[in-house]
Amino acid sequence: MKSLVILSVVLFAVPLVLTLSEDEIKYLTKLANRCANKTQSPASDVKHLIDKDRPIERSTKCLYACMYELFGIINKEGNYAPQAIKDLAKLTHVERPEIRDLLVEIADECVNIRDEDRCELASKIVDCAIKAAEERNIDYREL
Repeated sequence: MKSLVILSVVLFAVPLVLTLSEDEIKYLTKLANRCANKTQSPASDVKHLIDKDRPIERSTKCLYACMYELFGIINKEGNYAPQAIKDLAKLTHVERPEIRDLLVEIADECVNIRDEDRCELASKIVDCAIKAAEERNIDYREL
């Protein structure tokens, strides 16, 4: 369960997540491959997700959307659910409250993101999180 929680926060594209272990990367890859099959995304999209690349291509955006739906970041109504990030941050960063608080802050900053298209919504969530991290002089790829 801890791996699932950590991976959910990683997918939010916030740079202050824990560094993934080899087992966590394998698990994330397994889930991403499942979503890739569902969304008919190429294997290169899975690599983009694992590498925390900003989704550019539609197929990559849809892969992110599928993963976000798995973790409740995009809810059943097709909306961004920032509470999912807040709940996950509380579980993963018990010993690092400054990171937990930053994740909550960023989740709140992105609260108004909307899009009818689930793939575009996922892309906008990533863009918002990256922008919020960069405004704090944090490189989202570093961690």
